[in-house]
Amino acid sequence: MRIMIQPPDHTSGARHAGEEVSKALEVLNDAFIKTEGGGTMTGDGIVTGVVVLGSDDDAAKALDALGKAGIKASIG
Repeated sequence: MRIMIQPPDHTSGARHAGEEVSKALEVLNDAFIKTEGGGTMTGDGIVTGVVVLGSDDDAAKALDALGKAGIKASIG
């Protein structure tokens, strides 16, 4: 299951998206949610972060943990 991580500002570049992915991975690790990694991707000039969860069953818990940490995320 992929979780899409939005940078705090839609005009942010790859560096900001990468920072949000790093922050998201830390939050998920602290919440004991296994991940398979993360990174960034670009489409239509917009950079988006992606985190891959280890289990689809953790999606709701992951979105909740990320939301509480102030990270904009959605299932992708």
